[in-house]
Amino acid sequence: RTNCATLRYQSLGCDAFYLQPYGVIDNSRKNPKYKHSTGPPCDSKCEFTNSRLKVAGPIWSGQMHDVDFVQRVLKHVETNPKKYATEKRILGQLRVCETEINTPLYYTHKSLAHLFHTSVNIIKLRSAIINAGYRVSQSHADPSAIKTDAPPMVMMEIMAAIVAKDPEQGKAKRGPDSTAGKIIAATTKSGTELKVDFSQAKGSEGLHQAFFPNPEENWGPKSRATGGKRKIMTEKEKSLQNQGKRKKSEQPKPN
Repeated sequence: RTNCATLRYQSLGCDAFYLQPYGVIDNSRKNPKYKHSTGPPCDSKCEFTNSRLKVAGPIWSGQMHDVDFVQRVLKHVETNPKKYATEKRILGQLRVCETEINTPLYYTHKSLAHLFHTSVNIIKLRSAIINAGYRVSQSHADPSAIKTDAPPMVMMEIMAAIVAKDPEQGKAKRGPDSTAGKIIAATTKSGTELKVDFSQAKGSEGLHQAFFPNPEENWGPKSRATGGKRKIMTEKEKSLQNQGKRKKSEQPKPN
């Protein structure tokens, strides 16, 4: 299905990316017709930083989840409380999958905050995207994901508006030659005059707690079984054993 295979054009200078499907479906007639898509979806240089674009793919851009199956599993878990030890995690992930929009890639509010050297309130960011007329959702893959069908220019204009609300924060790192400075300058020249609305009435809708902290410190895969041949050391014991190991290896060996 060529309409579900997509190329990604990624800016090498910022977080902006553009998607180019291999094909499109023409539903204007009685029987759908598959056609080659037209492109490219962007210029040869990034519209914000004037940097080159790297092409990757193809990636899947069709339906992400079988929503009917997700809803049936969700109903099963809800009607059998305390049957599963990780019930909260299961319910959270299923609710995210149920509402996740069908776009293959996403931004993260952490990377956007780092890019613009400012703090980002995820509720206000989501609200601004919704109020601009676009969809936004979480992703099952990353707790900080901002998954949206808003084009890069809209996302960058919203981020520029966030910076404008507190211009002193990170100001020293947003000079005219910095990445953030170039992006803000590009949004000013775009002429779209997007009215950014941070009303929180909608931003909290559809947010689900799907990612939980590990049950204990250093939780995860442990050392392989040794059959009693050696003692399984704790992380603290390993740290003590390895102290000075690098210095010893750097010392010249006697002739």
